[in-house]
Amino acid sequence: FSSLRIRILLVALAPCLAFAMVVGLAITERMNARTRMVHVQDLVGMAGQVSALVHEAQRERGASSLYLAAKGTKFRSELDAQRLRTDAARAALDAGRAGLDLAAFGAGVARRNATLTEQLAAIVPHRAAVDGLGRTPAQNMGLYSGVIANALDLVREVSQVAASADLAARISSYSSFLALKELAGQERAAASAIFGAAPVIWRTTTPTRTGPSTR
Repeated sequence: FSSLRIRILLVALAPCLAFAMVVGLAITERMNARTRMVHVQDLVGMAGQVSALVHEAQRERGASSLYLAAKGTKFRSELDAQRLRTDAARAALDAGRAGLDLAAFGAGVARRNATLTEQLAAIVPHRAAVDGLGRTPAQNMGLYSGVIANALDLVREVSQVAASADLAARISSYSSFLALKELAGQERAAASAIFGAAPVIWRTTTPTRTGPSTR
């Protein structure tokens, strides 16, 4: 009888055990999905910080071009003020990246992040060279444009690991907008170099009347 009772008990418990396993798997999947979503939200926040850095780097590129084109005779205070804003944006990005395991989001994100870190480090010696007029406007354009290009690449990589198609599309569209903004920024930086090298001279002229020529 004891053997029969055990068999009956096992038959009765089998559906319960199966149900418990299904529920456990569902809960685990939900928890994993929630963890992924939190990580993606952190990445999206980092993308916003990258965007802020791009904006300030674009402005520093223009301010540096003005200073170089003017041979250091003008725009010193504007350049110093802009460098402080760029440093603040970089500090915010560094703080945001510090708590993220970017390698967990794929090799692409980790690689773009490493490249951006290296290029940001190059800004410090570049600034010293600009201060000493040891860079041309073209070299200045190349340094900052490279930093900005890699920052935009990092935003694009973030869009590839977004948790939902809708979020990925939104980030991708935002990345495209930033790319168009960068093209406009490069044109402004080139114009800044021209403006700094050739200051505008205002002249006041007195109109004169001309009568018929007499010979």
